[in-house]
Amino acid sequence: MPEGAVLAEVTGGPVTSNLNLHGRLVPYEIVCPGERGTLEAEFRITLDDLFLVHDPEDDRLVLRSARWAVR
Repeated sequence: MPEGAVLAEVTGGPVTSNLNLHGRLVPYEIVCPGERGTLEAEFRITLDDLFLVHDPEDDRLVLRSARWAVR
């Protein structure tokens, strides 16, 4: 895992998907449109906070958080 990386699950309520029909695996969650999230605000990441950056060294896309300036 890259240094400073934040692991987060994608939310999905039982009405819209079965993505999270299990116990919490990581401390953060990415909250999808129409969802409220299940964690306190400091542990929620909204889609409007995320953006993609091309990493030319590894030739891959990296998902970044504007709020934390980390991957």
